[in-house]
Amino acid sequence: MMAITLLFAMSVSTQVVAQNKKKLLKQANKGIGEVQALVSTYYLRGIEGFEKDVEQATFWAKKAEESANAGSVGAQIWMAACLFKGDHLFKKNLDYALQWTNIALKNVNLQSDERERVLKLKQQISDEIEKEKRIRQEEIEKEKKLRQEEADRLAAEKIKRDPIGAVNDIERVIEDKSKPFSEVEAFAAKLMKIDNSEAKNKAIKKLIKNLQTMGTGYDSDKDLYLSYSHEGTGRGRQEMALAAKLQEYLIEGGDMQETINYAYRCRQSGDTKKAIQYFQQAADKGNAMAIRGLALCYEDENNKEKAFEWYTKLLEIDVSEQVAITAMNFFRKINRSDLILNTLEKLAASGNRDGMLRVGDIYRNGHDWSSKETGITVKKNYVTAIKWYKKANEAGSRAALFFMADCYWKGGNGITQNRAQAGKLYQQMLDESGISNVKISQAEPEERSEASYQFGYCLETGAGVVRDINRAWDFYCDSYEADAYYRRAVMLEKQWVKETLWPDARKRECRQLYQKAANKGHAKAKQALNRTYKTKTIVL
Repeated sequence: MMAITLLFAMSVSTQVVAQNKKKLLKQANKGIGEVQALVSTYYLRGIEGFEKDVEQATFWAKKAEESANAGSVGAQIWMAACLFKGDHLFKKNLDYALQWTNIALKNVNLQSDERERVLKLKQQISDEIEKEKRIRQEEIEKEKKLRQEEADRLAAEKIKRDPIGAVNDIERVIEDKSKPFSEVEAFAAKLMKIDNSEAKNKAIKKLIKNLQTMGTGYDSDKDLYLSYSHEGTGRGRQEMALAAKLQEYLIEGGDMQETINYAYRCRQSGDTKKAIQYFQQAADKGNAMAIRGLALCYEDENNKEKAFEWYTKLLEIDVSEQVAITAMNFFRKINRSDLILNTLEKLAASGNRDGMLRVGDIYRNGHDWSSKETGITVKKNYVTAIKWYKKANEAGSRAALFFMADCYWKGGNGITQNRAQAGKLYQQMLDESGISNVKISQAEPEERSEASYQFGYCLETGAGVVRDINRAWDFYCDSYEADAYYRRAVMLEKQWVKETLWPDARKRECRQLYQKAANKGHAKAKQALNRTYKTKTIVL
């Protein structure tokens, strides 16, 4: 305060300074701002004949401020200096001090030497303001850093405690596009740092799935694979980029499943070379999915030799239905029907029921059901067919009984015809199915028609089953075989011959059944249409 007082005392003429207390008070009462400021200082310090009086010092300081407002340059400068340093009269206020320097600089009475002093003071005030701003900002940043460190510590503890639960929490941020993606990136960084590898990897995979789904806008894996090359814009691109980073982290950590998943997605996006690179990593460790992926990639590139090599290796370690179908599709393309049959036999030998049925069908019919595509043709062998049908039946297939019965009904091709055995098998199939009427099979209509006739004949003749004419008639009705029409006509005719009166409608039905059989080339039906009976002639 003393320095400021001396500064302004120098601006007052020597004559004014020398005046006594009375003269100073007189001038102060006239509103001279510089004198008012001087009087205030004298009262505050108790010098130059003024007793120390803080109340009077405050009074004259306020008067000096009013004089400054009225336009006194000296008072304006004095106010700026007082507010800059702060003293007993004025609390330090840099912003207010800066305002007083600006007021002084605009004053028309400001002299050049005073302008220089004011500009210097203004610079000092401005420097002090910037310094305080920096200090405040540093304090704010420090406090913010401490709060963030505490939040990070709590978040890290939660992630370590329950990684999956933490991912569930961050999913809300992923779904809410208005929230900053930096939160997700920071979370991913924390997640990768925790030690619990098993739970951590599961959580990372869940996070990857969520990021990819949101990044592409697709829900299913299939659609996700097809859209993997989607670059996206803005948030979507960020999500896909972070997902890729997390995948790379898992792959570098030796996660085989994620390596394979990434390779399959590369293949779906058309990057076959990259897919082969990652498939190879897992295939070298004997992973069947990776080997299948390699085979598919080389097939994509039309490298038949390499594709054949990897499909062959694949079938040595995995003969599941999906693998077998994939391999057989390739063998069909290269016209290797022998390998298709070999693959089917491996599939059947592995316990696959459908495989057993299909191999049995090949040896029963002498060709594959899709022979036009597969090219499989073999010599009929009912012995081999029945062997596979028995295995299929043991594995729970009732249809296998149906096909075995057909083998015994027809006979030949390695076995003796045995219609009684065929009847037993048909009956067993119906008993296991819980069906007692004519729904003998869910097979193709032609096979069902033939089987219905065969079992109807067994019921009519008692071959392997209890003879039952009524049931036989029902099964004949479920068949459109020529023999079935003929047997029904014969059954009607026998009934007609025994009866003395027979409606014309039944006569017409009998002749129509013979006609249907004859139309299908049945020789005995043709003869029956022309013969005359002892008592009656068949008429329309």
